[in-house]
Amino acid sequence: MTNSNSVLQKISNIDDHQAWAKYGWLSSDAYCGFWGKILATHLKPYLEGLHVVDVGAGNGRVWEEAFSHGLSLKHLTLIDPNLSVSKKLTERDDISLFKDYLGSVEIIEPDVFFFKQSFHLLSIALGQKLFSIIADKQIIHLAMEKPIKWPISDDLKKLCLHHCHEIFSFPEITERAILLKRKLCFPVIIRRDEWIVMLQQRFISCLHAVDDSFIDKEIAWAKTNLPETLAFNDCLECIIFGS
Repeated sequence: MTNSNSVLQKISNIDDHQAWAKYGWLSSDAYCGFWGKILATHLKPYLEGLHVVDVGAGNGRVWEEAFSHGLSLKHLTLIDPNLSVSKKLTERDDISLFKDYLGSVEIIEPDVFFFKQSFHLLSIALGQKLFSIIADKQIIHLAMEKPIKWPISDDLKKLCLHHCHEIFSFPEITERAILLKRKLCFPVIIRRDEWIVMLQQRFISCLHAVDDSFIDKEIAWAKTNLPETLAFNDCLECIIFGS
């Protein structure tokens, strides 16, 4: 489970990651540190010593933080069509990197599939094939809490809910035992102008499905209804399903 040269050549420098990831809290050291500590503490019993497959891994920085807090894995596989990780991760023999889609790579003996705000996209793209891939493996699922409490208009809330498929709507999931269920929240303080840039960069997947007029309308709403400094909690619901 080592990285081939051809794969490594496809991995961009971390600074070349998606433009939206350079703005706001999602790219901040504090955010990555928060989730790294969560992985190394609260979720450690479900990760330690196992082969973990992170689908939609982004830049992988949360795993760097988790390792710095003492988490030890048998192996880590990072998969993302826009994968962009640091040299520190590319040099590790216990990490496999795939700048590709889940359905296009071969994963050897995984124990845990990790989906941080990516399961709904995979369920749309792969359909039933997704469940044949994850089969009887443990699943760690993190998704936006409902109701949505971000400082967004009702129109954007409806759009988010429309695009976020409820994981419990799949019988392949409801048959599994729930090992852990809890809400995890990162406190956000951000300037309104930073928030507007994130909207312009379509920082959540559902915004890629709308035209510029929708973005313009949301920005106009933000300028009218939001204070210059925003303070809110970015909460994800964490559910761990047994194999």
